[in-house]
Amino acid sequence: MLMSGIIYANAQSTTKIFVVSDPHVMAPELLVEDGMAFQKVETSTEKLFRYSYDFFSAIKDTILQRKPDLVLMPGDLTKSGELVSHQVLISMLDEIREQGIKVLVIPGNHDLNIISDYYIGDMTMPAEKTTPAQFVDMYQNYGYGMAIDRDSASLSYVCEPIEGLRMICIDSEGYYDPRLAPDNGEEQIHSFEKALTWILKKADEAREEGKQVFAMMHHNILEHFDGQAEYMKNYFLENGKNISQQFLLHGIRLVFTGHTHIQDIAKNYNAERTDSIIDIATGSLISYPCPFREVTVTDNFSQIDVKSGKLTKTKTSDDVYALSYERLYKNTLNRCPLYAQKFWSSFRRSLNQFLPLLQALEIDIFKFPQTSAEFGELTTRYMGEPISKACMIWYSGNENKNPLSAAIEQEVKDSMLRMSIDMLGDETVGRMAYDYAMQSYYTDNFEPIINSVINDCTNYGTDYADVTDDENATFTLPKPTLSGIRNITRTTKSNDYYTIDGRKVDVNHLSKGIYIHDGKKIVIR
Repeated sequence: MLMSGIIYANAQSTTKIFVVSDPHVMAPELLVEDGMAFQKVETSTEKLFRYSYDFFSAIKDTILQRKPDLVLMPGDLTKSGELVSHQVLISMLDEIREQGIKVLVIPGNHDLNIISDYYIGDMTMPAEKTTPAQFVDMYQNYGYGMAIDRDSASLSYVCEPIEGLRMICIDSEGYYDPRLAPDNGEEQIHSFEKALTWILKKADEAREEGKQVFAMMHHNILEHFDGQAEYMKNYFLENGKNISQQFLLHGIRLVFTGHTHIQDIAKNYNAERTDSIIDIATGSLISYPCPFREVTVTDNFSQIDVKSGKLTKTKTSDDVYALSYERLYKNTLNRCPLYAQKFWSSFRRSLNQFLPLLQALEIDIFKFPQTSAEFGELTTRYMGEPISKACMIWYSGNENKNPLSAAIEQEVKDSMLRMSIDMLGDETVGRMAYDYAMQSYYTDNFEPIINSVINDCTNYGTDYADVTDDENATFTLPKPTLSGIRNITRTTKSNDYYTIDGRKVDVNHLSKGIYIHDGKKIVIR
């Protein structure tokens, strides 16, 4: 017998998905006594750890009110991977699950095997960390227990939470469960390339069974501004540009991500612009603008409608917007010197073009910064505010619709001119330096990034340029179709041909199309 069963995608008419990312839940008991130890942590980050429990409690109530079919959480579930923080989060997830709502999680870089502390006044005391094996056991009800298959090279798994929708939940941080890979010991490894083979195989299997395939991972797989892969390497999947094209070839066209704390949607195309992959990044729940997403999926998982929401108030904060905005702006300004140092070499190259003229005018070149640290401080003094404003606009999403965006580019240029004049102590010479050196420095370094950000456009100025609404977007994906037959048994080689819906056809009168012959797909052109 050639065929004992045909699998169809029997999807429900509408699926509602709620996305909450990077909640960084901190168990309240970790703050034993408020003091310098915890305050030092707070001043070094934009994350509102102090409020994380209340923020997630508020989003839990929102989820219970909205009643989605599925909740996706793309990593950084806890502050620093404390076992007690995972336990606190799971207690809130249990309330969601008890209402019949499914939740899928994956680990981020803040969830396993990192420094975890109790805060006691001016001191800290180690808290118990969470191991990969513990993570898998603790989240059995939130993905791992639903797994159709798991990858031995990572904590990735695949499941089908809604009939017809295959979710590949990818551990992009590269942890692994020693019970599946016992020879690797207990150390974390970065094994995404090993996991990739498994991921693509699972995507192929899902498509052969007529399933739609979505993925979820912590790291961005597409750039959300031009240059992200270079200047924010830790937030972008290594070799992401190539891997995203492999995803696309294997039918993974929609990926939910987090990590960067931005509310942004990016899209990229294949070389012919006949197909595209979409990266829906959701910002951190405890960092400005404290967002979440609601995704409605219809028409056999091919019609995707994405809407954004923002947490506005909780039991402990009446104005989440103001609280989170102030913290992120201050932190961005504080980080400017470090980020500016990445442009030090380029600045020196631009300046060298102007040195002969400076020497001819007997200008003291030592008025310019001599080290990357000096350059970082100087850049921040003059350009920190406009750059921080640009970052705030980027975190919010829909930069091209923000009325503040239009002024940012000129503010950056004006601040560079002031920096040039003040460094040289002479307006005429300063303007000359700006015209001959600083302009080229801006054009080579800041202009591509700023144009990409303020226009909310990736691949800016190319044939692959894309502007996608970050808050309210609609996408149409190819409908899943049955492309394979399962449970094939045969006793002898058959010369029969079948259509993909199982009808036997006359081998002497085959028209163009796809057929099943001897257990294989045959294309007649």
